Amino acid sequence: MMPLKATVQLSTGKKLPQPIQPIRIDLGPVVSAPIPAPPVVPPPVPPKRYLYVPGLARDDLVQNPCSDALAFVTRIGTVFGYRTKRIWDQREAQNEVVPDAYMTGAVKALCDTKAARPLNCGRSLRWLPVSGKQAQSKAFQLLGTPQQNLLALNPGQKPKAPKPIVYGNAHWVPCLATEYIAHPKGKVLPPNGQNLAQPNEAKTLARLRAVDILCIVGHGNPLGATLTYKCPPPASHRVKDSSIKKNEPGYDRPGVCQKDDHMERWHVDPTTLAALLVDEGLPITHQNIEMIMCYGAGLSLTSEQTVQSFCQRLAGALSGFGYKQIKVRGTFGMVMGPDLSVNPSLTPTSTLVGKKLVEKLVVDPNKNVTPNDAHHQDLFVTYTPTTMKVGRRPEVHKAQS
Repeated sequence: MMPLKATVQLSTGKKLPQPIQPIRIDLGPVVSAPIPAPPVVPPPVPPKRYLYVPGLARDDLVQNPCSDALAFVTRIGTVFGYRTKRIWDQREAQNEVVPDAYMTGAVKALCDTKAARPLNCGRSLRWLPVSGKQAQSKAFQLLGTPQQNLLALNPGQKPKAPKPIVYGNAHWVPCLATEYIAHPKGKVLPPNGQNLAQPNEAKTLARLRAVDILCIVGHGNPLGATLTYKCPPPASHRVKDSSIKKNEPGYDRPGVCQKDDHMERWHVDPTTLAALLVDEGLPITHQNIEMIMCYGAGLSLTSEQTVQSFCQRLAGALSGFGYKQIKVRGTFGMVMGPDLSVNPSLTPTSTLVGKKLVEKLVVDPNKNVTPNDAHHQDLFVTYTPTTMKVGRRPEVHKAQS
């Protein structure tokens, strides 16, 4: 690049070029604009499991909640079970409560192996006696009890009860002192229309996220009508005097139980359970419920499934309350409490009793499928309000063989 030139005029009038030196201009360091850091996306929080037992929805238990998981497990062992009571020579020889092995085992397994967090019932149900001396209405005797309210697989058809289940060669059955059926207290409003004095966030189930799993524990059966709890009757339950032999005076006293083991049954039907969950503040966006109960999804043999299962009915009832994303999961087998194994085995049999052919479904006690088994997850069914996702039933038959 040639330097710039200026002119200088001499006395002679002649102009001579004069070079101009360039001036250095310091612009300073060039600073680039900072590159913004990418936004920090927190890792997704895995779903948590929560444990809920509707059989504890009683006034006295709701008013005295458990302080921790150990207290919760202890309460399960004292509330559910049966009573062993014996009288000998007009004196009480034995009177104690034996815990329900299934309930205590299932609750403990969920806490220990699934890290489930127990939840106290914040709302109580109204329990009405439907059988026994305390039953006030004869309507149940004429029309059938609510636990016999079956729904056919196809709407409009008359439901046909499945064949009775027999577990191995077990014949022990305690006396049935009284049966109760649960009813909601007051009017239950859909979650979006509730106007209650207690704020919704203070309710037991209100803080569950949509992806969390709510595990509900109880007894089930192939009828699909109720979630059932076995409870000991009061200590004053009248029993026979074992020192009196049959055909002796006083043996057949009216109103006296002839067995040594005694229990009550407390039933919750799917619609009442759905109403209780709404009243407990279950968010309308909640998605996952897992029923820990026998035959929650029905029977493993499709040909023997004649009624809607409990999980199917619960999904439909919750849908009626506005839970359009709900999924209710259960198993088509017998659930074993100590380790949550599932026994799907069923063998149809028939025996001649007098002149009548009695058909039954026999469960093989040696066909338990443990949670570590590769086929365990195939024994479950997930119901939604509109669809049903079924496990691979060929695997069920393989597990039975």
